[in-house]
Amino acid sequence: MSPTLLAFPKSTDKKPVQIDLTYQHPDPEVQEEYEDSSSESEPNFKKSETRLEKRNNTSNRNSSIGLSGSNTQSKWALGGLACTMPSHGAVGLKTQLGFLGQGTLSSVHINKDGWIYGQRLIFHTNNIPNQSLFRKVSFVRADTQPITLRVNQDQVIGQGSMRITYKAVVKIVEGNGEVTLVDYVAKKRFHDLTPSIEKHATDALMYEASALLLDSFKKVLSRCRALHKAYRKKLQLLEVIRHAVVVTGDVDIPSKVYFIEAALKGKYVKYSSNTDFNVDEEEEGIDPIICRLMNTFTHWSYHESAGQQLICDLQGVGPIITDPQIIDVDQ
Repeated sequence: MSPTLLAFPKSTDKKPVQIDLTYQHPDPEVQEEYEDSSSESEPNFKKSETRLEKRNNTSNRNSSIGLSGSNTQSKWALGGLACTMPSHGAVGLKTQLGFLGQGTLSSVHINKDGWIYGQRLIFHTNNIPNQSLFRKVSFVRADTQPITLRVNQDQVIGQGSMRITYKAVVKIVEGNGEVTLVDYVAKKRFHDLTPSIEKHATDALMYEASALLLDSFKKVLSRCRALHKAYRKKLQLLEVIRHAVVVTGDVDIPSKVYFIEAALKGKYVKYSSNTDFNVDEEEEGIDPIICRLMNTFTHWSYHESAGQQLICDLQGVGPIITDPQIIDVDQ
């Protein structure tokens, strides 16, 4: 199948933007996910929790930069809790954050109880041109990779002012037919009249920018010789949650668009919002050391950018951050 280039117009009249999607034919191993599973031999199902915990314990650090090997894309969901992020590249951190923080633009019948064959969007955020800080880009490119998931819309995990969150499962089929199920959550915007990639893509780029900023913060703080061992140890645990934008149906006119995240187990806490930064360290579920590191991260982002940017809305389970936001005086 030849590559297809698609454009999604931005909803605002002032700054038209588009996301270009290119279809990438899956590898033979990945293609097996699409074959009928009702064969003579039933696949072997493994419990994802044990494998996921093992991956987290042995390669949590490496999960921030992705996996390697021929089966990379099919194993993306097994990469642990930490999100992927752009490489630092040749341009400065300020240029990368400026590019990622600009925002983006803007069928099949699906059985909600069955498996969905969707496309995971992989945004081109490496090799950002040096002039991106000074001019608005007209598009963000993305590739697609197949993903199989099941969204349980009868099991609502949470709901905010803009999105509702459902329990979800991602299925990985190995080359030998072995199936692994990994727990995720799927977020859907319920105010959109039609499924839209635009706002979910903007969220994904915000996550990537936050991960890039966090990585720089960890490198700077880890060089501090006076940093206590307990803080140094927990500093390395700070990560932005693994996430992706998933489109189902035709990418031209998607039937559903989800923002999926690795499922977190434990007490969900807020370390800061975009207005309240006075968090009680004695609150249930809050680790005082992690809370202080989160506050330091926010403070550092403000001074590192000379008062131009500030990361906030730091929340999640333990050291894993979800839904971060970066306030920018120019955006």
